[in-house]
Amino acid sequence: MAQAAASTVVIPLQANGDLLVSVSEGKDPGLYLWEHAGAEKKNLFRAPRRLGDAVIHVMPSYVEGKLRVLAPGVEFLRCDSRGLMDKKLLPAIAGLTQGPQQWSYADFNGDGHQDLIVSRAFDEAALRLQGRIGSAIQVFCGRADGTFAKLFSVMVEGKPIFTTQLPRPNFANFDVDDDLDLLCVSADGGFIYYENSNTNSEPLYAAGKPLHDVQGKEISTRSKHIVPTAFDWDRDGDLDLIVGDAEGRVAWVEHTGTYREHMPIFLQPVYFQQSAPTP
Repeated sequence: MAQAAASTVVIPLQANGDLLVSVSEGKDPGLYLWEHAGAEKKNLFRAPRRLGDAVIHVMPSYVEGKLRVLAPGVEFLRCDSRGLMDKKLLPAIAGLTQGPQQWSYADFNGDGHQDLIVSRAFDEAALRLQGRIGSAIQVFCGRADGTFAKLFSVMVEGKPIFTTQLPRPNFANFDVDDDLDLLCVSADGGFIYYENSNTNSEPLYAAGKPLHDVQGKEISTRSKHIVPTAFDWDRDGDLDLIVGDAEGRVAWVEHTGTYREHMPIFLQPVYFQQSAPTP
């Protein structure tokens, strides 16, 4: 069976630089508020405050500048410093099997309707039928009436993307050509980047390549179970990565705003820290 370990999911709150952090593993699982310390350092926070239980496989999406938060089968209508509230069921999706899943929104085909992006591990029956082990990224195109069309798998060079773990996809404009590229996690705690080499309405994804830093070294975290969220943390106009890991840590992977052979260049992770208490 494909690995689908739960991990730490980070939801940046847009208004004030605070974070909601859902930690589903380790000795202190739960949903936490990380309040930004207000200092000049962008990675300094007050002691985390527990708000409630963790939400497994929750994932933020940023739709037309607005935060939307999904977990498999549901959307949370309120998301702020008090936590995740007012859960509503999403329309029934035909074709999904049981097993670990992550749901998010993106306008995959550029038609103005939000499509449902499902990252899921195949169950044993599906694995036997397909003759392979892994997880896939599938898209349910949104319709104007709020329902979703039949699923299809995201393809790279004519083949579906299959990984040995939940790929944790982020569809976002990581470069400067105004279409949605794809970023996933790799099995060794890094990131794989798939450039959209065509248009927003007809995306075509090139073969995946690892992200690198300015020295040409692969970007790497300290954990094999990570969840990235694409978000402009330093508000400089390009998308950084806010990354939670299985140990409950959170890192900032900064986009440098530079590119090498169409690949965005990032800095190595900087882990968020707890500020010293006020005397």
